[in-house]
Amino acid sequence: MLPPMSLPMPATWRDLLEELAPVFARRSTHRLFAALACGMILADRSTVVAMAAAGGMAGKWRRACWFFSGAVWDIGHLGLAVAQLVVKYLAGEGEPVVVACDGTFFKRWGRKVFQARWAYDGAAQGGTKIAFGNTWVVAASWCGCRSAPLLRHCRCCSGCGAARAPPAR
Repeated sequence: MLPPMSLPMPATWRDLLEELAPVFARRSTHRLFAALACGMILADRSTVVAMAAAGGMAGKWRRACWFFSGAVWDIGHLGLAVAQLVVKYLAGEGEPVVVACDGTFFKRWGRKVFQARWAYDGAAQGGTKIAFGNTWVVAASWCGCRSAPLLRHCRCCSGCGAARAPPAR
């Protein structure tokens, strides 16, 4: 059901993915993440099915879809773990790490959409700027930059996002 532990990949890539293992509730979820991470690099299209096929799970794409919809893991914890890896391996001693934060809105519909509500949509066309969906806070970190506007000279960029809860009433 899961990709084999002997999925061919460079040892440095495997070690880097192993450092992210504590983020996941089960070892099998981490193995699935590793296969999808390899598939994301190898796939020519950025779809779940393409990632699963390139990661050696062509007949098990439903398992890959389950990873994004039903597996127990937190995008916030994963983003922080990736940010720690960026600082650990790519930032020089005393070198600044630039973090940019932004909020974004995704239109959604349906009764079971996570944290969906009526909210402000600045990108909406026309006079009505209110839409139904969920809002996300996105943070991206850069290191190896002499100045933030010259991002093409950066060594790395990592990002994480989290659904923003509505304010308490």
